[in-house]
Amino acid sequence: MISFRALGAVELTRRDGTELRTILAQPKRLALLTYLLLTPPPHFRRRDALTALFWPELDQEHARSALRQATHFLEQALGEDVLCRRGLEEIGFRSSAVWCDVREFESACERGAFSEALELYRGELIEALFIADAAPELESWLDAERDRLRRRAYEAAGLAADHCASRGDGTLALVYARRAASLAPYDEKAVRRVLTTLDQLGDRGEAVRTYEAFAQRLSKEYGVEPSVESQALIASVRSRSEVGASRRGAERLERLFSVEREISRTPLAVVYEARDLRHDRLVTLKVLSPSLTASLARERFQREIRMLARLHHSRIVPLYDSGEADGLLYYVMPFVSGESLRERLSRNSPLASLEAISIACQVASALSYLHAHDVLLRDLKPEGILLTPEGALLSDFGFARAIMHAGEEELTKAGVMLGTPAYMSPEQGGAKGDIDSRSDVYALGCVLYEMLTGHAPFSGRSTLVVLAKHREAPVPTLHLEARVSESVARAVEKALAKSPSARFSSADLFARALWKERPAGG
Repeated sequence: MISFRALGAVELTRRDGTELRTILAQPKRLALLTYLLLTPPPHFRRRDALTALFWPELDQEHARSALRQATHFLEQALGEDVLCRRGLEEIGFRSSAVWCDVREFESACERGAFSEALELYRGELIEALFIADAAPELESWLDAERDRLRRRAYEAAGLAADHCASRGDGTLALVYARRAASLAPYDEKAVRRVLTTLDQLGDRGEAVRTYEAFAQRLSKEYGVEPSVESQALIASVRSRSEVGASRRGAERLERLFSVEREISRTPLAVVYEARDLRHDRLVTLKVLSPSLTASLARERFQREIRMLARLHHSRIVPLYDSGEADGLLYYVMPFVSGESLRERLSRNSPLASLEAISIACQVASALSYLHAHDVLLRDLKPEGILLTPEGALLSDFGFARAIMHAGEEELTKAGVMLGTPAYMSPEQGGAKGDIDSRSDVYALGCVLYEMLTGHAPFSGRSTLVVLAKHREAPVPTLHLEARVSESVARAVEKALAKSPSARFSSADLFARALWKERPAGG
């Protein structure tokens, strides 16, 4: 029996095992062999259909002659019994005379023998084959067959991975999961299967590296980010990785603080409501992620926190303390009862213009104080503004500055972005120019715009798109969306100017433009 391996590197051998190099050296005849072998039942092709595909440049007489020569060549090389004819018009292959890996692969898939199928699938159908002078329909057929077989291999690998995982063989499940991901490199389901398997095996560092490599490919090829589902999965994996990597630090923190609940979590840090056991007081505890800690000069970070702890203002939640617990950096703030502006917007959006302007003026008062002490916020957003019965408070005001001063070069190398894209000024998001207090004014303009309209001024399908809009897109006209005076609309538009020189030079001037007579306590 003739043996024909068409998946991956092509191999064609006679019954005695000798290689049929004469056919392998002629792409068109090799393609004809493949086309006839893969013909579905009843396994015949019409003569004129073959000539139109393989010799479209010839007239009918010469094309038929070329087909006769090609089939005669195949019979001479493979044996006279391999081809069969039905009258003068139809040609086919006698399937019993040729063993073909494609047919065996499909049979194994249908039987559920996935490991056997994947051993047979060594690569693309007659990969790297170029057929000169063939009809475009032949190339289309070949591309379609390659896609179909690759998809079947992908499905087989995924099912094999799931089967191994269900019986507790995580190591083999990972092999098959990676095989599936290699067959569909942009398929997020395949990537999530790899991440889940690595997580179950405890290799969470490799899971993070796998996700980051996938995210880079996706961004480079399509300019998009992984789906929300994928992002949520890797966030969960990262949190377990951090717990495992910093167990001793966590145990030490447990001797200092009793955690009541988790308030929020980002890739950079986790925030808890906790009880300070030494002073018997309720506090907000912020613990930096081990990956972020590794990028920081720890002594410099703590020095920055100590400096920031000396700042006091009625509109700022102060810093109590900071420290390191076996590699975990943390700092402590008083716990403030209330809700964040983000929670308020999620519950009731947009806000009444009077309330929104009042909040903005109170935040501007905090910003003016910080700017007077050479502190830039860099990450003003609704999540960092607390709403209490006494008014708005700026929370977590020194985090971005502290980590920037403690590790700007390493953070840049690691690709860590300080700031939230929806509220980042054009210069902070990548445009040329120094960042100064006017960048925070821009962020406050974005926050106020969202309070008044229910959405940020710029949004998009990816971080890069949002940042590009901050740099290039015109500012949406506020008075068309929100019931505000033209003077307030002009003030917000000025705060959102692309050029820092066109904005208010200070947060205080922005507040004065919004409201000449501020409410008591502002």
